[in-house]
Amino acid sequence: MKLSIIITIYNNEETLSRCMESVVAQKVDDCEIIIVDDGSTDGSGALAEQWARNDERIAVVHKPNGGTSEAKNFGLDIVKGDYVTFVDSDDELSPNTLRPLMQMLHEHPEYDMLEYSVLQNAGSVHECPLTLHNRLYHNALDWLSVNGCSHCWMWNKIFKRGLFHSLRF
Repeated sequence: MKLSIIITIYNNEETLSRCMESVVAQKVDDCEIIIVDDGSTDGSGALAEQWARNDERIAVVHKPNGGTSEAKNFGLDIVKGDYVTFVDSDDELSPNTLRPLMQMLHEHPEYDMLEYSVLQNAGSVHECPLTLHNRLYHNALDWLSVNGCSHCWMWNKIFKRGLFHSLRF
């Protein structure tokens, strides 16, 4: 089983190292980290290349600016993992976040998606935890019925890659 982590960047030189430190520290051996530089005009692209030189799991691709959705689609076109997750370049993963989630997916290959608890707006006056409880949803409407739309972003979920064969941003 393999996890693909897609990180899209656009002029995130100030936050990229903090994000990358949290991602490379995850205890997931079988993963690839794809950084999609969406035409950054600051030093983000060079910084990403530096991270790639120091970790063989990291690959960097540069493309003309087209927006975050296009960048995510670009990443989806090249990933090789059975599962995919997205990490925003200004986010930080808590230590040992991904390993237990990947273990759960290994034990439950029927799961299409896992969503995990996060600290929202970390470091700001609006900081607050989003605590999710273990619950199995059988479809999207089931998830939405328990306020799923209040946390329908991409960055706190792991998806089966196959979900994106015909679904795009």
